[in-house]
Amino acid sequence: MELNNLISFALEIQGRVNFYWNLYIVGITGLLGWLVSGEKKFSREVKLLISVGFFIFVIINTCSLIRSYDLLSAIVAEVQSQVQSLSKIGKDPFQTEGIEVFIKSFERFLSNRTYLWTVTAVHLVLDLGILYILWSNKFKTSQNKRNSQDL
Repeated sequence: MELNNLISFALEIQGRVNFYWNLYIVGITGLLGWLVSGEKKFSREVKLLISVGFFIFVIINTCSLIRSYDLLSAIVAEVQSQVQSLSKIGKDPFQTEGIEVFIKSFERFLSNRTYLWTVTAVHLVLDLGILYILWSNKFKTSQNKRNSQDL
């Protein structure tokens, strides 16, 4: 595959990664808003159903993110390899604008699979927070008190 095509493909994959992160943020924000704004407490069965659905969403999102990052990492490694090959035979690989910037922008984040820790840490912290809010009922009680005082 040519260098320009690899870079285009990498940027497409980067767009996919951004989509998955945006979907996750919209999903947890919507769930959090729904949990906090509701007036009645959920039964144990409903909480379990919401938790299972949320867990499925999180697993699918996490796997999609990691697969996309893995693919992006492989593409960046191939771009680096082609750039080194072109340099060895005396061709200037940086004739196309932005290749050097492209490599440097991804190199540190993708080189040691740092993205695995990033995805895992963000998901763990936010997901456990959502589940805590769901199961603790603290927000439901305070919401009910405010509604009864307004009447």
